[in-house]
Amino acid sequence: RSCTIMLRCLVLLLIFGISSSSAIINLPVGSQFKLQCSHPDDGLLSPEYLWSFAHPGEQKTFSPLGETGEEHELNPVEAHHAGTFRCVIQGFSETGSMKIMKTFEIKVTEIIPVITWPFIEKTEGESVTLPCTFSSETVNSDQSVRVKWFKVKHPEDRTEDQELTPGVRSQSTTEKEAQARRVYWTSDPQDLDHSVNVDNLKVDDASLYRCVFMEEEKLFELVVNPIPPPRCLNQSQPWEACPDTASRSGEAILHESLTEFSLKLYKQLNSMKPESNLLFSPISISTLVSHLLLGSRGETRSDLERTLSLPLSFSCIHFEMNKLRSRMKDSILIANQMFFQRELKLHEAFVNQTQEFYDFTPQKLTNDSEADVKMINSWVSSQTQGRIPELVDFLDESTEFVLLSAVYFIGKWEQTFEVITEEFTLFSGDVVSVPTLYKLNFNLVTDYIKELKAHVGKFTLTGKNSLYVLLPSSSRKQGLEATEAALTDNNIRLMVKELASAEPAPCEVSLPKVKLLLNTDLHGLLKEL
Repeated sequence: RSCTIMLRCLVLLLIFGISSSSAIINLPVGSQFKLQCSHPDDGLLSPEYLWSFAHPGEQKTFSPLGETGEEHELNPVEAHHAGTFRCVIQGFSETGSMKIMKTFEIKVTEIIPVITWPFIEKTEGESVTLPCTFSSETVNSDQSVRVKWFKVKHPEDRTEDQELTPGVRSQSTTEKEAQARRVYWTSDPQDLDHSVNVDNLKVDDASLYRCVFMEEEKLFELVVNPIPPPRCLNQSQPWEACPDTASRSGEAILHESLTEFSLKLYKQLNSMKPESNLLFSPISISTLVSHLLLGSRGETRSDLERTLSLPLSFSCIHFEMNKLRSRMKDSILIANQMFFQRELKLHEAFVNQTQEFYDFTPQKLTNDSEADVKMINSWVSSQTQGRIPELVDFLDESTEFVLLSAVYFIGKWEQTFEVITEEFTLFSGDVVSVPTLYKLNFNLVTDYIKELKAHVGKFTLTGKNSLYVLLPSSSRKQGLEATEAALTDNNIRLMVKELASAEPAPCEVSLPKVKLLLNTDLHGLLKEL
């Protein structure tokens, strides 16, 4: 008999097995949530569900909920839902009857209030409009005077709000009155638009602002950035003096830098317009950039020195540019000018050194676009002997300064040509008739420079100047591209050296007459360098 009793106890334990699981869930007030009692892994047949709930406390007393489904929905979640929900599933498994208990610890949190507002960013000294409009259903003409503006310290605390008293701007408002009040209604306060203007912003105007009408309000933030310090703050010292004006090393450095800079310009222009004719003056552009360098310091100075292919901190650049201009004055006239906005204040040292090294005084613009355009074009026309009567047709009001450089070459051929008409073949294959300079027995220094893959002719001009003409070894486009790819400062110096020692010989020369008028975006070009 004792064996039988033990066996029955063992059977009961196998039939009435119980398992349990629990979870802690945080829910905000007002949300929706479903407690899921069933799970695919439960594996019970004919399940029955019993739900109960116990409030938080040390001694949990569960009360039945009357819910018999596999889900219990909390919609919406409320504070009294905080506590323990228990679900018991009763069913059959492979081993017999089974109960599964799941416990859900529910914690209910209050929704954190969120306040949002747009912001407007301005700079000290500017004016700003703080917008505020209400619908016509909200405001009528009798009520509109009740719209109020406040400067807000804390968005949730109104005790420290400072009420604004906007004025109504009129033709009789004097400048002194406007500066004193600074805050005005944008339009008639009886209208639906209750925006306000704040003039001559100050840094302490930065704040939250609230526009209030009855139960409605609008919140804005005004950010006022201080006026940035002058870009040349604490940089009023003049350009440092050249330590040895008698040394010839500065001249050599300038020549090498100008050669390298010229080739960089050529390659960049060629990449921008590979199928177009190119016309540019390296000496003109380098003079303009070196004058810009005169007023630059710090990182900007280093950037411009790299652009000009100069050694960093080469203090003799302006002295050498002035010396070069003086040496070439019999054959090349170089004129520079700078027009700048009246609001800009140029340092005295910059103005004085501009006169010393570049032989001109910067001129102020008039703030009249039409007059400024006329003034600039007049200068350009006079400096180019009337060959460029108009350079600009419009000047944007935001333009701070205009840098100009004009180069006029007054050299002549040492040997004369006759002018004939000959055919010229374009890359496209088209043949055109062009005026051509021609001479049968022209005494010419010429040689084939294998490094450049081109025949080179050196034409002597008056004033100890020379014109080098490169003729690629192939008349095809690939021949020109091969020569262009070989244009390096070393190969140019090699070319000049070899032709300097060569003897002139009679040659038949034909030079097509070329007239080009091109516009180049120098700002974009220099940025790429």
